[in-house]
Amino acid sequence: MSDRREKVDVEELMKEIERLKKELEELKRKTKEESDEKMIGKETVVEILDETENIIKKVFSVIEGAIIGAIEGAKKNLKEKDEER
Repeated sequence: MSDRREKVDVEELMKEIERLKKELEELKRKTKEESDEKMIGKETVVEILDETENIIKKVFSVIEGAIIGAIEGAKKNLKEKDEER
């Protein structure tokens, strides 16, 4: 059962990472389009930096969740094995 839960968690994490990659690609495309048309204004640069910061925060949140989940899973498995003895 634990393996199944971990497999689902990994699949969900991979989907979230792919979604964040798409957000980043969209941001790159948007930046490219604007820079081809004209010089980018300070407000646009700040907006792009804010969006980039938010994406990075989401990525680290996903990674943090994966690490914490793995640690909790390992502790649970150790407790279960200890109780079996």
